[in-house]
Amino acid sequence: MKHETFNKVMDEIIYHKPRVVVLYHGGEPFLNPNLLNMIRTVKDAKVPKTKLNTNGMLVDDLRGIVKSGLDFIVFSIDGRTPHENNDIRTGSNYAKVRNTIQNLVRIKKEMECDHPHITIVNVQMPTKVELETPTHNAPDFLLRDFKGLDVELKMNRAIYWAGLDLKHSGFFLNDSTKTNNHCATSTETITIRWNGDVVPCCLDIQNWCVMGNIFEHRLEEIWRNDNYNRLRESLFNMEFLPLCENCHFVRVGRYLMQTNGANIRTTPSDHNQSNDW
Repeated sequence: MKHETFNKVMDEIIYHKPRVVVLYHGGEPFLNPNLLNMIRTVKDAKVPKTKLNTNGMLVDDLRGIVKSGLDFIVFSIDGRTPHENNDIRTGSNYAKVRNTIQNLVRIKKEMECDHPHITIVNVQMPTKVELETPTHNAPDFLLRDFKGLDVELKMNRAIYWAGLDLKHSGFFLNDSTKTNNHCATSTETITIRWNGDVVPCCLDIQNWCVMGNIFEHRLEEIWRNDNYNRLRESLFNMEFLPLCENCHFVRVGRYLMQTNGANIRTTPSDHNQSNDW
């Protein structure tokens, strides 16, 4: 995100006073060399909570993270073993990420600071048997490496992201157990992309449903515009847009299952359907 766009976002933050600001949307936030300054700017605006997600590979200035005032940091470590994590996350090195998290815990203690709260989110492809189990435990390697440390472990099952080419990927979706006609993201959250585009939720990482742009309209105007009203109406009537059709928020219990040789990919043809209202 360019400085100009961030300043525009900050104008909206100062005016609307959100409870939480998440400095992340599908990419790696630590690729931005100004990230820590951005966090400090958001905290100076009296935002109660700040949060970001990271793969952990570029997290180097640990003292700077603590000093920035960041409230929550979430590390993504996937799979049932370190090898599986490295295989899923191309370019990842579990040992490096593990050491970074352990060092951040240590530095927090040295600085006598209780933030940021550290969470590890572990995503797994469930088997059909595991889907019948309401809860699933953290993998042994995470329990071992973070035993006794002030680190929260959170387990998630793999979900569908708009743009995933199911037909050619080797993945499939199980049947959902329930359908909702409401999604909190359409009434409680808002997502602003790097170029000022506003999309309805954090799962829209390919601009399938652009509600507007903050360089063209104020945020409250976008929030009440025809695009948002059509989205909310489609949810209420359960006439889901392509973005929402396979989302686990409305298709409760729907998760991504894996067949042999599965390979995630998105296609331009899928993306070209993004704003088909």
